[in-house]
Amino acid sequence: MAGAALPPGVPSIGNDEMITSIMQMGISREAAQLAVQQTGGNSVEAAIAWVFENGSGVSDAQMEQEGLYEEYKMVFVVNGALPMGIGKIAAQVGHAAVDLYRLLISSQEKFGGAVLQWNENGSKKVALRSESVDEMNELAQKAEKLGLPNTIIQDAGRTEIPSGSQTVLAIFGTSKQVDEVTGRLKLL
Repeated sequence: MAGAALPPGVPSIGNDEMITSIMQMGISREAAQLAVQQTGGNSVEAAIAWVFENGSGVSDAQMEQEGLYEEYKMVFVVNGALPMGIGKIAAQVGHAAVDLYRLLISSQEKFGGAVLQWNENGSKKVALRSESVDEMNELAQKAEKLGLPNTIIQDAGRTEIPSGSQTVLAIFGTSKQVDEVTGRLKLL
């Protein structure tokens, strides 16, 4: 499968095909990746034997330890200084989700593996509250410095708030990276 990233030291030629073959036996992608890593990518048979000896129910903690799994999430930081009703907030978060997802898909080579892993593991999304547009912009700058894809939604001004108002900042990355930017904020 394209985009299946293996840790350094594991030969890349044929690993995607090996992982696909192992998965066809009903073994999860994560367990197949770990098995290929643990057996040095020598053969499908060796990797399958490793899974049967060690179990296919590999924990997230073990996956993280082996460098094969990182939890990704999309975070929406809502500008709490704006007088938006619940429906307006929901619409603005929806705009942010679509806009950020389009950005991720348009940069498939850079983010494709992360988006695939995010999709396969529940597509975690979290809504948070900022106290001001200045705080939102500071968070966007922090995200940029960390190389995290992000977008800020500006309202068209047709309903509750003035045109051009910055309503939501959306950020995507590993939970650890995103928490570096937004970890101190409260849930919406």
